[in-house]
Amino acid sequence: MALNYTVYQYDGSRNAVVMTDMDGKELVIDCDKVEAQVVIDEPEDVGILA
Repeated sequence: MALNYTVYQYDGSRNAVVMTDMDGKELVIDCDKVEAQVVIDEPEDVGILA
């Protein structure tokens, strides 16, 4: 089953990306939790996650 999200937005108050599908259901990606899982081999590789 494919999910088709129509609205993507960043919510700064939650530091999260919120995606809303055509039925109004939301998928929330918590940026703090995602960034905590990123492992960088070289400190010079630090950048912004897009």
